[in-house]
Amino acid sequence: WLTASYNKYNKIINDLDYQLEQLEKEGIDIFDLRLELKLARDKVKSGSFNMVDIYLDGLKPRIKLQW
Repeated sequence: WLTASYNKYNKIINDLDYQLEQLEKEGIDIFDLRLELKLARDKVKSGSFNMVDIYLDGLKPRIKLQW
């Protein structure tokens, strides 16, 4: 169960990280988004999946808006 959660969240975070890289190439300021993504990644490492959900729920729509 734990490994599946780590894998699930890491996959989501890696995808968002890739999207941020693409937005950065477009010249969009993503500093605050990258910071929040780093916080989510740190919470995955510590196993605080509830916090990860909170960060991702806030991040996903904001990244989507940038597109």
